[in-house]
Amino acid sequence: MDPRLRQAINDVFERGGATTLGGGGVIAFAAGQARKRQLLGRAHAGDASTGTPISALHGIARGKAGLAGVAGGSKATGGGGIDGGARTLRAAAIKTELAVFGISGAVLVGRIALRYRQLVVADRRAAAARGDAVGDELDAEGGSDFTDD
Repeated sequence: MDPRLRQAINDVFERGGATTLGGGGVIAFAAGQARKRQLLGRAHAGDASTGTPISALHGIARGKAGLAGVAGGSKATGGGGIDGGARTLRAAAIKTELAVFGISGAVLVGRIALRYRQLVVADRRAAAARGDAVGDELDAEGGSDFTDD
């Protein structure tokens, strides 16, 4: 591994890069919960399999009817039922969380790439100032693909 890449990774993590992932995890969890609430809210606007509006139900009956509503209704009416609703909510939350967490990971990788480029440019400028070809030797050894524009 290019020592400048290792240095870039260390620099980003020392400057709080891990909080990007940690913060992303918290945001991802919140987004997953919001998605579940959104789906349940839509289901609560419908009717239970008994024909009663879910919004008129209370307690466990409302919760179970809401879960069944998320899955398209009760099993007796051709929907996924309570179990299907719970699976649907879990899947929706997980998909949302992974998407948000993936964005956080991409931000972290972007920060590392930016820091790596800064280190490569600094090495090339130092080599040019000394009048030697250290930067070119690093490229020949599998160093950076970045250019000093």
